Amino acid sequence: MKKLFLISMTILMSFAVATSAFADNKAILNNEAKYKADVELIKSKITSVQEDTIVYDSIMNSRINQIQAYEQMCNNSSGQLMAANVIDPKLSCRASLLGGAGVAQLAGWKHTGNLLTHSLQNNPSTITANVGNALSTDVQNSKEMKNIINSFKKKLTSSISYYSENGSVSLTNDKDLYLALNKVSYLIAAEKVGSTWTIYTWVNDTYNFEYWNFSSAHSDFVTIVNNYAAFCQATGAVVPYSINIYFQDTK
Repeated sequence: MKKLFLISMTILMSFAVATSAFADNKAILNNEAKYKADVELIKSKITSVQEDTIVYDSIMNSRINQIQAYEQMCNNSSGQLMAANVIDPKLSCRASLLGGAGVAQLAGWKHTGNLLTHSLQNNPSTITANVGNALSTDVQNSKEMKNIINSFKKKLTSSISYYSENGSVSLTNDKDLYLALNKVSYLIAAEKVGSTWTIYTWVNDTYNFEYWNFSSAHSDFVTIVNNYAAFCQATGAVVPYSINIYFQDTK
């Protein structure tokens, strides 16, 4: 009797697992129209990047000109401020953060320095890193994104032609990406042509600073620097802007 009971339970559990898997596949099939739309959305954005946008490479190449222009602005303003015995917090913040961006560059944190420098103007443009760009490649090769993409690939079965997922992740393993971006949002979408899957990823972020409480999540030094930048943002020295990053993979 006991043996019969165990056999019956095994059959019921197997049926439950099969039913669950069938339900998951049915849900995927029902959402294929949305998945296809996500694929087309990212593909169109990648195409538009090549046609009409300010890309990350051009921002990096113009960084020296931006610094020179800013130094000229400081020179023009400093005499007037000193004569009036006034300290301008916005100007002071930009001067100190510009120096910090230079230090970051010397330390090898190129993205940290570039993205911070770009925020030190009154109307920073959106930055876009297209497929194959240095920032795009580094994000794609980060430990966190590799884990996400590998998990995503396991869901690309032979019974479907499109699939997509979205979410957010903190890039903490690479110090440069941690300081430059930290938490980002992502949309991953894939399409199958023949037997090959092409996977498109769009990572987006708003470059800004929010006040952090001291905790074990961040070192005290990083928290102090972040909170100073948040103060500078409140003065208008740091101006938030959007960042779009694209990369591709296959399976």
